[in-house]
Amino acid sequence: MSKRTQKFLHPIDRAASTLILCLGVAIGSIAWAGNTCTGDCPLHAGPRVREFSWEELTLRADDTAFLLTFSRPMDRQSVEKNLTITPPLPGKVSWAGRTLAYTVDAPVPYGVNYKVQLKGAREQFANEEKAGIVMQPFEGTFKSRDRAFAYIGIEGEEQGRLILFNLTADKKTVLTPPNLVVTDFKVYPDREDILFFAVDRRSGEFDLLEQRLYTVATGLGASQVADPEGVELAIDNRDYQNLQFDLSQDGKTIVVQRINRQDPSDFGLWIQGEKGEIQPLGESPSGDFAIAPDSQTLVSSTGEGMAVLPLDPQSEPIDFLPQFGKVLSFNQDGSAAAMVNFNRDDPKLRYVQSLYLVNNQGIQEKLLDVRGSIINCQFNPIGEKLYCLLAELIGEEQFIEQPYLTVVDLKTAEAQRVMTLPDYRDVQMSLAPDGLGLLFDRVIVDPNFDRNSPLRTNSGDAIASSRLWFLLTPISLDDPDNQPQLEELPLNGLRPRWLP
Repeated sequence: MSKRTQKFLHPIDRAASTLILCLGVAIGSIAWAGNTCTGDCPLHAGPRVREFSWEELTLRADDTAFLLTFSRPMDRQSVEKNLTITPPLPGKVSWAGRTLAYTVDAPVPYGVNYKVQLKGAREQFANEEKAGIVMQPFEGTFKSRDRAFAYIGIEGEEQGRLILFNLTADKKTVLTPPNLVVTDFKVYPDREDILFFAVDRRSGEFDLLEQRLYTVATGLGASQVADPEGVELAIDNRDYQNLQFDLSQDGKTIVVQRINRQDPSDFGLWIQGEKGEIQPLGESPSGDFAIAPDSQTLVSSTGEGMAVLPLDPQSEPIDFLPQFGKVLSFNQDGSAAAMVNFNRDDPKLRYVQSLYLVNNQGIQEKLLDVRGSIINCQFNPIGEKLYCLLAELIGEEQFIEQPYLTVVDLKTAEAQRVMTLPDYRDVQMSLAPDGLGLLFDRVIVDPNFDRNSPLRTNSGDAIASSRLWFLLTPISLDDPDNQPQLEELPLNGLRPRWLP
C-alpha cells in the first residue's frame, strides 16, 4: 500500500467503509429473503393494496364498479378466492396489470354499509414451483345512499307541503313553508335540492294556472340544513302561466310548458340552462314531454305523434314517430323508451292502448295491449324489466277502471300480472333507484269534501285523504308461497317519488 493511500485511511474513513459494506450486505439479504419467502413472511415484506377506489364513498345506483390497485403483480387466483364483500354484492372480476376491477351485477342496494376484505392473497412469483409472498391484510369500507323519498302532505299542517322521509334514518322532514301548495316536483341528481311547482295559498282562490317554479334544499348535502324558509323562486308566472315542467338527468336544464297571459296563441316550451336565463324552445310541440337521459334531447307529443327534438332553440327536429302519443320512461342510458300507441285510427281497438319498446336503432316492439289505460311504466336499473301500472276497463257506461301492476320481461316480452290494486283512484307509482321497491299512493276522493281544497285528482275531484304504500319488488312470480305484498306506510300523502 502506498504512503498516499495510507494517508487517507484515517479511523473515520475505515468506519465509514465498514458501515457501507454492512448496509450493502443487509440490503442484499432483504432482497433475497423477499424473493424466496414462501411462508407467512413479515408484513413489511409483502405486497399491499395501494388504492381502493370506493374507500369511504357514498354510492348511488349508477356506481357499478370499484378498483383495487396493488403495489406488486399478484397471483390473481388467490386474490379472487380471498376477496370478500360484506354484505355480499354479486359481481364479476376483471384485471388490467396490477389493478382488479369488480363490477356488480345489479345496483348497490341503498341504505347499507359495506366492508371489503382481502386476506391470504399472494404475490405473483416468477418461479411457478414457489408460492409468492402473502400480502398485507386489507380492509376497506363504503356505503350506499340512504333510502329516501319525497311526497306531498295531505292533512293538517302538512297539507300541500313537500315532505322528505328518510327510511334509513326513520326521519321525516317538512321542506316547504305552509303558504305554498306543492303540485308537482322533481329531485336533482345529487339529491341536495328539489325543483317544484307550487301555488301560494295566500293569493286567494286556488288556481293551478298560478303555479310558480321553486327550489328547496333537502338537507341531505354535506353542509345543508333543511329550511322551509329557504325556498328560492326559479321561474315566475308574471307574464306567462306555467303548465308542466321537466328536469334533465344531469340537473343542468329545465324545460317548462308556458302560455302567454295576453296572447293564448303564444303557447309552447321554454328552456332554462345553468345561467338561469329562460328562452323559448323554437317552434316546439305543445303536448306532454320528457327530457331524455342524455340531457340533450327532448321527446314531445304533437297530437299527430311524438317529436324528438334537440335542446337547442335553433335546431330542427331529429325524428318523428307518428304512431305514438306518449312517452312513459327511458332506460338508464337512453337507448330505449317505453311508449304508448292510443290506437285512435282503428275503431276496432276502441279503449285499447298498446305498449311499445322503441330503441335508438328504430326498432319498435309491441309488448302488450291493455283494454283500459297504460298509466305508467318504469325500467328497472339494469333495463331487463318494465314495471307497469295499468288500468283495466271493467265498466264502459261509467268508464270504471281497475288498476293493477304488471312486470314485463324485456328479454322474452312476456308480461305477468303481479297484483290488483283495489279501490285506487288517480294512483301514482315510483320505482326505487336500486330497483328494490315500489311506492304507490292510495287516494280517497269525496264529492262532499271541502270544495276549496287545493289538492285534487287529475279529473278535478277533491282529495279527502291518501295513504302511501310500499311494495318490495318481486324476485320471482313463480313461487306461490312468496307472493309480493303491499305494506301500508304510516304516512298520509300524495305522489311519492324516490330520491335518486
